[in-house]
Amino acid sequence: MENVTLSEEPIIIPPAGEPPAFTAHWGGWRVFGIFVLCAVVFVIGQFVVALLVIKNSPYLTKMLFHVRLGSPAEQLAFYKALLTAPVIFWTEFVSDAGLVGCLLLVGKFALDITPRALGLRVPQLGAVGIGVLGGLACLVLGEAMGLIQSRLLGEHPQVTAVILASHRGAMSFALDLLAVSVIAPIAEEIFFRGFLFTAFLQRLPLSLSAILSGVIFGLGHGDLWNALPLAAIGVVLAYVYRRTGNLWSNVIAHSMNNGITLALAFAFPELVKH
Repeated sequence: MENVTLSEEPIIIPPAGEPPAFTAHWGGWRVFGIFVLCAVVFVIGQFVVALLVIKNSPYLTKMLFHVRLGSPAEQLAFYKALLTAPVIFWTEFVSDAGLVGCLLLVGKFALDITPRALGLRVPQLGAVGIGVLGGLACLVLGEAMGLIQSRLLGEHPQVTAVILASHRGAMSFALDLLAVSVIAPIAEEIFFRGFLFTAFLQRLPLSLSAILSGVIFGLGHGDLWNALPLAAIGVVLAYVYRRTGNLWSNVIAHSMNNGITLALAFAFPELVKH
């Protein structure tokens, strides 16, 4: 009879739907390096698209020299002129493609990260249902946090919402929908939940991992006024991912939140805080 040597350490099979990365251990400094590198690639992508648009527009080029010294209204007018629906679409496409490509390539080389480890698995019916419920929770909690913030600190223009609400026409709406409700949710969920939240969860309790990744998610959007509501949404999405172990649940929730918010801003622009 053939001798079989058993490992001294028990083999732990993750529950169905749970990606192996939850119980893995990615090196901390390598995680930090990948995070910084991906962030740099993302910013460069946005900068390159904006630079190309401004370079080919004498009007925007002229405005650029005055916008930093101008009033908030003048700055908002510049961003409205710059961030048309096609520009937002291509900015999201280029920067998010760079972000995800960098994560998959460098992550595979440095930490042997696979798409499965990032939660990219075939979604089951239960995971889809949790994603829908998560999307509704994001809408309610995000709006509640925004109202609380407004009561405590006063009304404040939400630059991204104002810009999107200023776009008119079916083509603009379609491009905005693709950018903020398809491209952005996929890229952001892969990066913030599949990678960052998972790295925290390998070291810290669930609640602290959700809060830390949520705060970074909120600040990462570059709009301090929206940081608190976005951080709350990030916490909800972290719990959705931990519950299902399937990143497509998060994409569904994230897409619902962004898509419904965009549709309301498009249909009722007067409701957007200016």
